[in-house]
Amino acid sequence: RALECVRGVIVTSPRTVAPVAALGVAREVIEVVEPGTEPALPAAGSGGPGLRAMLCVASIVPRKGHDTLVEALAQLRDVPWHLTCVGSLERDAAWAARVQQQVRDAGLA
Repeated sequence: RALECVRGVIVTSPRTVAPVAALGVAREVIEVVEPGTEPALPAAGSGGPGLRAMLCVASIVPRKGHDTLVEALAQLRDVPWHLTCVGSLERDAAWAARVQQQVRDAGLA
């Protein structure tokens, strides 16, 4: 009923268009806006020593790229950092176990 009152709907992937249209939203008012940013130079930061804390909020599933994140952070051994990942380990338990093992193998646990 709420979708009958909207002028448009924004979805974050082309895969989401059909399910939203199936709810009665005309395809011509559904706009796909994929998350992400254009590559940019690293920010100068606050001048403090290293990265104090990082937060990643996403289910631990292949398309979220936690494996790439772990691989990148494994290269930052000379920079102090702490990462907290918040997300379901159950949506793809095998993948989550694989990423957890990758963290241990990289010595990042």
